[in-house]
Amino acid sequence: MVYKFRQGRSSPVSAQVAGERLEQIRQANDGLLRSTDVVEDARPKTAPLHSCFEWNNTTAGALYRESQARQLINSIEIVRAPENVADEPRREVAFVSIAKPYVTNQGYVATSEAMADPDQREFVLEQALSQFRALKRRYGHLEELAHVWAAIDELDRVTA
Repeated sequence: MVYKFRQGRSSPVSAQVAGERLEQIRQANDGLLRSTDVVEDARPKTAPLHSCFEWNNTTAGALYRESQARQLINSIEIVRAPENVADEPRREVAFVSIAKPYVTNQGYVATSEAMADPDQREFVLEQALSQFRALKRRYGHLEELAHVWAAIDELDRVTA
């Protein structure tokens, strides 16, 4: 088996080493790979995946809380009243992540503000298309979704 990292992903160990070790952990746990088992396996300093984790509890705690904050930010939606009484309320993401050079620091802005700024709007739309492409790369083999993949291909043609 040959292992590679997905596009844009990396690690302190090679994809081959990580993939082989993850497969060993999975096999040792009745065919189920759980994140808790991976962390426990990597805990010894001599473990193949040890360098993939932050073991300083102070640093790891801060990083975990930042991860929780991102999850919270990404969980918030705005519910807009429908224009017609018969319609359902419209839900939209409250905040979107914007990177430099569109903002001074990378972070989140109100979706409505991002969509009102032409440069930020283009960035958000490109992010969305990138996520659609990633879904296609991940699930493109599922024939039942062929119409979805065709729509993504059409978007790529239109926006190219």
